[in-house]
Amino acid sequence: MDEDRQIFVTSKLIPQLITYISTTISVIPVSGKLTFTAGSCDTASIDTLYRDEGVYADMVLFVKADLSTPNTIASGKPCIVDPVTGRYNSF
Repeated sequence: MDEDRQIFVTSKLIPQLITYISTTISVIPVSGKLTFTAGSCDTASIDTLYRDEGVYADMVLFVKADLSTPNTIASGKPCIVDPVTGRYNSF
């Protein structure tokens, strides 16, 4: 990723995304630390911190740059969604 895109993603896109998600999505609070058992989400690796130690959060947003799709700056999708309720599942 070139420097201009990296600056855009880190200084504009991600902060705006966090604000949007914080105001539009309601999550079921996690009791204690949120941990993940999977080593990856699609093709993005999940750092061992999230698997071994966990984090105090109700939702974690993983961001991965993918330059293989022309004219696309960013895209996203959930790792696991319950097919019955439509809720995001923890790992």
